[in-house]
Amino acid sequence: MKKFWMTLDEKNWNAERKYQVCIWTLALLGAALGGLLWLALSHVALGSLDWCVVFLGTPVLLAPIAVFLYSCRHPFH
Repeated sequence: MKKFWMTLDEKNWNAERKYQVCIWTLALLGAALGGLLWLALSHVALGSLDWCVVFLGTPVLLAPIAVFLYSCRHPFH
């Protein structure tokens, strides 16, 4: 996350845009990983689409919280 954060910090964008890009990127990456995890587990257990929504949606809901907590210690300049 630190490397991604520093890459965004080098961009010539305002801080709000940097936070938005970071939240969306983290949310999409988390949703993709959650989808892959659900695909791996759906053959053994938790095969319904309800669990797919849980595995895809939880990272999307937690992404703004994670960015907020990280940005408290590492603000954009």
